[in-house]
Amino acid sequence: MDNGSYIDPRASGSVLIEQIVDASIKKLAKFGTPVAGPKLSQLNQIKEYFHGTSIHDLSYDDLIDFAAERKQTVGLRILAHVDHRFWKRLITHSGLS
Repeated sequence: MDNGSYIDPRASGSVLIEQIVDASIKKLAKFGTPVAGPKLSQLNQIKEYFHGTSIHDLSYDDLIDFAAERKQTVGLRILAHVDHRFWKRLITHSGLS
């Protein structure tokens, strides 16, 4: 790494999880794929649970705590497969991966 070339991602501004979720919904709408029904409910649940949380501050424990709460309303298959893929895409589209 060149001297002085490192940029701390935290210094580039907070990227709130609810902003990333909203941006993902808007991106899908551009392609004529509106988000509705159960998927929109899931996204709203994520936005409410992580309201005010920066993607930079998200920890493994935060995801586990959210999964434990979400497990009360969905089956293990959805939690393990669907939610896992969603979080992977969310983080990928945030530009942090």
